[in-house]
Amino acid sequence: MMTTEAMRANTNDGGDGIDPECRCPVCYEWLEAPVTFECNHSICLGCLQQMLDSAYCKGVCPMCRHRVLNFIRRNAKNPAAMVNQPLAARIAQKQAEGARSTILFGVEVTATIYTTGVHTSHARGYLACDISRSPVRIPGAT
Repeated sequence: MMTTEAMRANTNDGGDGIDPECRCPVCYEWLEAPVTFECNHSICLGCLQQMLDSAYCKGVCPMCRHRVLNFIRRNAKNPAAMVNQPLAARIAQKQAEGARSTILFGVEVTATIYTTGVHTSHARGYLACDISRSPVRIPGAT
């Protein structure tokens, strides 16, 4: 039987559903307003601004240490112009999908959680699994 660590090692998303292309290497969250450097690595615009405000800023990519100061200086007057709009659109699409793929015991499973009921406190949760195609009751859901 595989351990949790082994199962996470089988995925390339860190086990939390975030595609590596969409994860900020600074804050480890979904990229927000992604800025892509000349080396093709991306970080959040907010993380870039915090990095530049830091006394320890070396002006390098946090992934590969490629110098990015010239890129930043060229775009300093309009930081919003640095945002990689196509990547931002892909991230928004992936976040909106709501389905999450994970690998359990070597089998890829895509699961979507559905809720029924008018009020959140009375909602019932169901897990629809692509393998069985039949809803499964989530333990603990009311």
